[in-house]
Amino acid sequence: MRLCHELAITKKVISLQEWPLPHYMRDLHGVIPENCSMANCYIAEAGMGAFADLVTEHGGRIVADNVSGESPFGAPLFEFAYGHGMRQIQKTNPKFTGFQGIFPADGTIEAITAVRAAAGPQQPMRLEVFWSEGRVVAMGSPVITYESEAQMANMVKLLQSHGAGVANSHTTGVREVGIKRITPRDAVFKREMDPYGLLNPGKLNLDAAVHTNLPTSGWSFRKTG
Repeated sequence: MRLCHELAITKKVISLQEWPLPHYMRDLHGVIPENCSMANCYIAEAGMGAFADLVTEHGGRIVADNVSGESPFGAPLFEFAYGHGMRQIQKTNPKFTGFQGIFPADGTIEAITAVRAAAGPQQPMRLEVFWSEGRVVAMGSPVITYESEAQMANMVKLLQSHGAGVANSHTTGVREVGIKRITPRDAVFKREMDPYGLLNPGKLNLDAAVHTNLPTSGWSFRKTG
């Protein structure tokens, strides 16, 4: 969180992976020390000195410092963040999964700490930290090994109980995911541009959301109301 607030350090990505998640990212074997959590960060060259000082101040260490596109990982660093990062983990175990839970800007650390404590060490956290609507927020959830829909629903409820809005990333419909609100203007534009429904059929349900059993409520990068 501190790094995201440091406006003098220009950055594009802050992605946090609690141990043992780095171990499951095969391309990072030999890079991340045993029992160490990982922060993937895109930092502008001019800010590397201040970034290194911040890492030292918080008891960390930089284990890889490469120009973008020249890393030894077999893929660009952004391939280990956001949904790409989850896919890297799923190469080791396809049953690993999680949610796009966005934690509130107020009390972010406290909410994350409470979720982590309730989930336990067997469900390590994955988070991305970024600015949204002028506030620093965190998005992610514990990584779980899929067992049942009831297990997934319980994780949604846990996140919601600590103030997180949860999008349903386990569906293909735009409305069902819950991040983008579908307005009457969107519906008019869609029908004008695609009157026969040939583009991405089933992706955008204009009339109503398809029912799912997960109690997600969605969230938006933009303020509403």
